[in-house]
Amino acid sequence: MHQNMNQNPSKKTFRLNRFAAFLTAGILALAAIPAMHPAVAAKPAPAKPAAKKPLIRLTPDQINRIMTFLQRTQPDVYRKALALRHSHPRKFSRLISEAAPNFRWLEHLQKHDPKLFNLTLQDIADTHKSFQIAGELRQPGLPKAEAEKLRDRLVKVVTDQFDVRQQIRTHELNRLLRRINTLRADLRQRRQKRAIIIAKRVQSLIGRPPSMNW
Repeated sequence: MHQNMNQNPSKKTFRLNRFAAFLTAGILALAAIPAMHPAVAAKPAPAKPAAKKPLIRLTPDQINRIMTFLQRTQPDVYRKALALRHSHPRKFSRLISEAAPNFRWLEHLQKHDPKLFNLTLQDIADTHKSFQIAGELRQPGLPKAEAEKLRDRLVKVVTDQFDVRQQIRTHELNRLLRRINTLRADLRQRRQKRAIIIAKRVQSLIGRPPSMNW
């Protein structure tokens, strides 16, 4: 795993949500179903096709883990992905391969921070739900009563997602506070052992090769 796993969780969650929207739109478009993400639908076609990045080779187990994630967070997209896997295997492989780095980060998160992992999955699921409902609301000729019901559903989803994101920020803040307290204790200890640390560093520099961690 070559990614930096210590990057800002809030920024990483935003990137995951943006990628989840892209993956959803890609799978739905390839399955000949209208995409729900307006930013994707409104994007003009490029004059020249962009150069495609080489595919990341994934094992069957890795692909199955990604599909399990989709099944948990976006069941309808998971079903379309299953169909796409059989009808357009190469396009399916490209979408899944582009998703791989984000899913690897999620696997790391699941192992090292289960609470943030669960909150992140809920945030992604709520993002997908909000796109779906908003897409239904934009349908022309929608009866007023149905539109009101959909709007109420959208308000509830967005409200729930706001609360989830507040929990993510609170979790991140607590993690940073713990890190700050650890650094303060380390700084205090190094100040107390200043002479010892300097002497050890001098001795290390005389040796071959000197340590970089002092």
